[in-house]
Amino acid sequence: MEFEGVASIEAVRRDLEGAYFAQLRTNGRLTGPAEGAPVRLLFGQTGGSAEQRNHTVGQVLGARRAQRIVATATWRTAGPS
Repeated sequence: MEFEGVASIEAVRRDLEGAYFAQLRTNGRLTGPAEGAPVRLLFGQTGGSAEQRNHTVGQVLGARRAQRIVATATWRTAGPS
C-alpha cells in the first residue's frame, strides 16, 4: 500500500482504530454480552492493478457464505483518480 504522506497514514490508522472499537462495542466487550453472532473484521489488500483487485474480490466472494461476510468496504489512499 502506498501512502501520500503522514496525513494519509494517520487517516488509515484512525479508520482502523474506529472499526476495531466498533467491533468491540458490537460484540459486547465494552458493555457486556451482545446478542447475535459476533462481528469479525477482515482486511484484504486489493493491490494496485485491476488483476490484483479482481483476485482479492474473487477470494471474498468465494468465502462469503462460509465466513458469513455481509458487508465490505474499501478506500483509496493514493494514486491516480
